[in-house]
Amino acid sequence: MTSTTRRQIGASIIWSGAGGFLLKIGQLAVGIFAARVLAPHDFGVFAVAMVVYAVVVNVSDVGVGSALIREQERLDELAPTAVTLSLASAAVLAGLMVLAAGPLSRALGAPESGPAIQVLAMVVLLGGPSAVPAALLTRGFRQDLRFRADAANFLAANAVMIPMALAGWGAMALAWSRVIGQLVSVSMLVVLAPRRYGPRFDRRVAGELVRFGLPLVGANFTGLALDNADSVIISRISGTVPLGTYTLANNVASWPQGLMQPILLNVGLPLVSQLRTRKEQLTAFVSLSLSITTGSFFFASAVIAALAGPLVLTLYGEKWRAAIPVLSVLAIVGFMRCLLTPLADVLVACRATHALLVVNLAWLAALVPAVIVGVLWVGPIGAAWAHLAVLVVIVTPLTLGYLARAASLPLGPALRGMVFPLVTGTFAAVVGYCVATVIPTPWLALIAGGLAALGVYVGIAFRWIRAQLRAVRDLVGALPRDAAVASADAVEDVGEAR
Repeated sequence: MTSTTRRQIGASIIWSGAGGFLLKIGQLAVGIFAARVLAPHDFGVFAVAMVVYAVVVNVSDVGVGSALIREQERLDELAPTAVTLSLASAAVLAGLMVLAAGPLSRALGAPESGPAIQVLAMVVLLGGPSAVPAALLTRGFRQDLRFRADAANFLAANAVMIPMALAGWGAMALAWSRVIGQLVSVSMLVVLAPRRYGPRFDRRVAGELVRFGLPLVGANFTGLALDNADSVIISRISGTVPLGTYTLANNVASWPQGLMQPILLNVGLPLVSQLRTRKEQLTAFVSLSLSITTGSFFFASAVIAALAGPLVLTLYGEKWRAAIPVLSVLAIVGFMRCLLTPLADVLVACRATHALLVVNLAWLAALVPAVIVGVLWVGPIGAAWAHLAVLVVIVTPLTLGYLARAASLPLGPALRGMVFPLVTGTFAAVVGYCVATVIPTPWLALIAGGLAALGVYVGIAFRWIRAQLRAVRDLVGALPRDAAVASADAVEDVGEAR
């Protein structure tokens, strides 16, 4: 591997992690502000609008972004048609959102969310021109440039949201902030992209992209149905106030995912695409991914679950107390979902996108009735328990089974590598909980419990952490020469364009 490419991949990992951390800290601060200014009803209304938006936006590029990230040789042939497909898809779906906003909002049990859905349609439309530029930056391991666009999005969005929230705009403040942030982000991605492709249509290329992308779109669509089925069911059965409480708990539970998942999403797929034909290195990637994901995500999620009470009361206030038990369960759900991300990358790289679709369909078929029963039985926390049960019993074993077949990988060593971080993280979280329970002041309990858990975890796992970092360095250093050249070319293209 060339030293330039090695440095670029390493820098991409650092930028993905550090950038995700900085943005998540900023989002945390803004989220605390919004939760204290807005009412649970406002969060519930916006959550319903986000159900519609999330489903639409994640299928709007018809899978062309992943196809380009995976591609190593035929970029110039595929990209112009990919631009046409993403622009056309975004325009059609945005128009449908505007027209269907009223009926959809009523069907979801929150007629007040109709205007917010129409505003969020503009975000979908603006996303069309960004699909290919964003894929090119990810393919070239240029997360430093992606971070610039993401940071600009964050700053612009919240420069709009904060004054609008203070002025009493409620859920519409959150919706309009998304539009402004997306406009700024798309503009920067187009400027920073290593190459600029105009729209062109080739029927053969379009057919190839659609054949690759449709199963992925189907998997994304069902995945988003999974993300939002609980919100729809809670809204229909319990109303917008319980939904607002559940949404806040879900947002807090996703903190570890927001901090670490950019590395998996922005580096995982392009890296595993280079390793997919080399079984030994692909096996090492899967083992490391599961081990590191468990070591980082599970510890953070377990601590959030253990300290849910003082965390919610300290950051959000007494009016959000109902979110505490929901957060304790959803934190572990968040870890389970993060664990599936590197496995999904391997399936996509091995062209087993149909497996993702099958897994998500089975997941959805089991989750919907489980959530309905759970909500009817014990309210929003029932939805959280339903998520966890389906993930443990059905989804994770099914995903591992498809992975073993699609990539012909031995999973035993990888699963054994998860045992140490699981046991250590659990023990550290229990220590943090015990410390927090003897301190009556919430903010002091949060600090003391968190520091105790962190100290125990680092003290026990320090050598293990160092070993994982060495293994990552060895894996990147062992990338084959031909794969390194492909990545180096992408890096050089960025420099030439700038």
